[in-house]
Amino acid sequence: MSSEKINAIAEQNDIENLFVECVEEVRKDIMKRRLKHEIYNKKKYKPFDPKTEEAKDFEDSLLKLAQLAKDKVR
Repeated sequence: MSSEKINAIAEQNDIENLFVECVEEVRKDIMKRRLKHEIYNKKKYKPFDPKTEEAKDFEDSLLKLAQLAKDKVR
């Protein structure tokens, strides 16, 4: 009976690990799409000088987005 429980727990852990890996992969894909969309929209409307305040704000917003995505799924 105990070997059956151990096997069931091991199988459950494998399934949980697979689920976590899948969620992490989807999280990375979503983050990439958001960043690409944000960059596309900034370039679409007007190019900007990388030394300006607007460029710094844009970079900060991308970093915040990346941090938010990182913290949302664990």
